[in-house]
Amino acid sequence: MSKQDEIDYVQNTGGLERVWLNEKPFRGANPRESARLLRDFAAVIEFLDLPEGARVLDVGCGPGWTSVFLARMGYVVTGFDLAPDMLTLAERRAAREGVSERCTFCVADSEAFDFAPEFDAVLVYDTLHHTQKEDAVLHNCFRALKPGGKIVLAEPGYLHGRRAQNVTAELGVTERGFAPRALKQTLARVGFHNIRHFVPTSRAFMDSPFAALKTALYDLAYYFVVAETHLQVWLVAHK
Repeated sequence: MSKQDEIDYVQNTGGLERVWLNEKPFRGANPRESARLLRDFAAVIEFLDLPEGARVLDVGCGPGWTSVFLARMGYVVTGFDLAPDMLTLAERRAAREGVSERCTFCVADSEAFDFAPEFDAVLVYDTLHHTQKEDAVLHNCFRALKPGGKIVLAEPGYLHGRRAQNVTAELGVTERGFAPRALKQTLARVGFHNIRHFVPTSRAFMDSPFAALKTALYDLAYYFVVAETHLQVWLVAHK
């Protein structure tokens, strides 16, 4: 695993014209994956809960789909990534969707970036599990926030690292997973407070009272039994 492999990811997985990198979360994925990503973004907006014009830092923005969506919500977005090719894709997308004036992209290492404390919120979405030093990343996020600013974090659960071993072996990129308790402790050590853990539910819609009861029991069991290992980790905290 090396940072150069992260930089080379685009070229090693189909290049700048790969449909998934250009169209995410739409074309290039199966419908279930697209639905999951769109639900995730809806959760991001709900957790951010910011007025139009707020400044958001998108950490490890990749091909820029989250940055562009945030800009379309009226936020002023700075996105960065370690891979220049990712930023090429991000800039193309922002231009294509008419939000270039609200998006700024730059090359930076999430383990070493240093922005002034000028952001109302930091988004860390599917980024931390590609790093080796989550404490450094979260410390940098803390520094970049205004007093009272918030971080919204979403990462795969603890078992993701085992499930994605084939990706690491093939491409050399870092693939990890996290337990929410450990990430909450890291956020607290960095200085964040009012740390809240949100557990994704299994279904968004119910077609009968029985289905609602079954889903509630299922989610309750997941919360207490396997949320530490299996589920996507959603955390929101304040500076």
